[in-house]
Amino acid sequence: MTKIIQIGYMHKNTAGALRNTSANKYHNFKGKSMPQSQPFINGQTHPIEDLGDGIKRQLMGFNQQILMAKVFFEQGAVGYVHQHYHTQVAYVESGEFEVQVGTEKKILKGGDCFFVEPNMEHGAVCLKTGILIDVFSPCREDFLP
Repeated sequence: MTKIIQIGYMHKNTAGALRNTSANKYHNFKGKSMPQSQPFINGQTHPIEDLGDGIKRQLMGFNQQILMAKVFFEQGAVGYVHQHYHTQVAYVESGEFEVQVGTEKKILKGGDCFFVEPNMEHGAVCLKTGILIDVFSPCREDFLP
């Protein structure tokens, strides 16, 4: 049996194959209504998911229309180049990242931001340990527990 693990923004099976798991499941989210987060989230106590390979993710709020996640990167960690149907905005809270959007690459540092249109290829390599704040619309249901 091939185990699926989350790597950056994509799923990677143990055989090394990447696959996008962003399917629109709004009308039948695991057999029930789409969940949403509580109005207040304490970042000190809210769970952080270890995605492996130097990346951790903390969901900070979501409903059907939007999702915000805090993503922790160790130096050298890679958010593989991928695409999805969601619009994405990412704010660099700290660290330094080489970010690719489409065919363009830029070095971004704390305080910088990048925008990704739906279905645009993008990815990031962490050059100095840091944090990205990712916002997706609609919600990235594949990130939900």
